Amino acid sequence: GDVQYFIGVQLDGTEHVRDAAEKEGVMLIKKTAENIDEAAKELPDANLRLEDLWANHSKVVLPKPHMKDSASWRAIQKVCEGGENIDLKHFRPVKPLGSGDTGSVHLVELLNTGEYFAMKAMDKSVMLNRNKVHRATAERQILDMLDHPFLPTLYASFQVCSSI
Repeated sequence: GDVQYFIGVQLDGTEHVRDAAEKEGVMLIKKTAENIDEAAKELPDANLRLEDLWANHSKVVLPKPHMKDSASWRAIQKVCEGGENIDLKHFRPVKPLGSGDTGSVHLVELLNTGEYFAMKAMDKSVMLNRNKVHRATAERQILDMLDHPFLPTLYASFQVCSSI
């Protein structure tokens, strides 16, 4: 997919404006353009390679205190103890649960454990074309920080060639 950014050139024509009100409007536009320029420089993926955009989704997820002794975590850790990283091959799809703006959610079973999880799948090319990379990355970071019995728990995060 193509990353969508707007790039523009601004010319300073303030010396050609004679009216005070027009000069004030021109100065406001100039200040707004400077703010946009600064914001664009702060975009975290401005200079990354395409494969680096998804690196955060391959990081290992560590157990959080309130769920660390659950059967779900023990099942995930059992797979990881064998030296493997959690991947799509470790799950059996059961049924679709729903879909939304950035992907679809499926009920899956971790093979040979009887443990069920909700798995969200997002198509990388759709995320790029719809400019949702930052949203997916932020969602992953937020889920990784959560540790509360009334909020979702992130057990694993991984990517395949076309999806995260």
